[in-house]
Amino acid sequence: MDYEKIGAFIASRRKNINLTQKDLGDKLGITDRAVSRWERGIGCPDISMLEPLSKILKVSVLEILHGEIIESNENEVIVDILKSKNKTIKFWKVLSLVFINVILGFLLFLIFTLFLLPISVRIKGNTIYSVTSHSMEPTLNIYDNVYFETIAIEDVKENDIILFRSLENEFLVAHRVNKIVDTNKGVSLITKGDNNNSNDKEYVTSSNFIGRMYFKIPRLGKYALNKDTGKLVNLMFLMFLILGIISIAFLDYLQFRKMILKKY
Repeated sequence: MDYEKIGAFIASRRKNINLTQKDLGDKLGITDRAVSRWERGIGCPDISMLEPLSKILKVSVLEILHGEIIESNENEVIVDILKSKNKTIKFWKVLSLVFINVILGFLLFLIFTLFLLPISVRIKGNTIYSVTSHSMEPTLNIYDNVYFETIAIEDVKENDIILFRSLENEFLVAHRVNKIVDTNKGVSLITKGDNNNSNDKEYVTSSNFIGRMYFKIPRLGKYALNKDTGKLVNLMFLMFLILGIISIAFLDYLQFRKMILKKY
């Protein structure tokens, strides 16, 4: 770019609209010395100054850069391109923020689901259970989180690991099916812990059968809360989770609103 030509053009346009260097500087929020440097060709307006300067001098951005009047609409094309790029950048910034916030909300919910649930809880027909005994070692160890699918007891096969409620003490038990017995009253399962020497004393029937294991996450249950001590903490965390998600949604709304009001 020809700085001297640009400077002479700025000086000419400034004088045509009866502005001093100080007047122009005040309108742009800069000193008259900066304007003087432009007009002497020592420097050139910053790119952020081009649009406001063009409005004050009543010329186009392209005409300032060329240092002369141009009978063309090319300058408007350049301005539109710059504005379009600015809109795109702002849009992707907001979209990225929303995506990060959604991931954050999902992680908060995941933490609540995997770590702060009681020993056993049903989610959409499935049951999450944290192992509390050594009876199934080494297959299942204490604190393993085991996930059981809800199926009909008739679909259980030998060697499946199932979850059932002990009729004797109401405890939840995760043991392997050792034998399936068909009776007039329906299917009964004989179970045994892999680490036990003998079968369980009671049969598992449809009345106390819960589900069949389909996968486990080792040691995850170590961080889960039990039913007695976990109620208050779960309630507090759930409130924090709800407030967090509402806050994230509100911040996203403000960002989108700001973007829309400013037309990106």
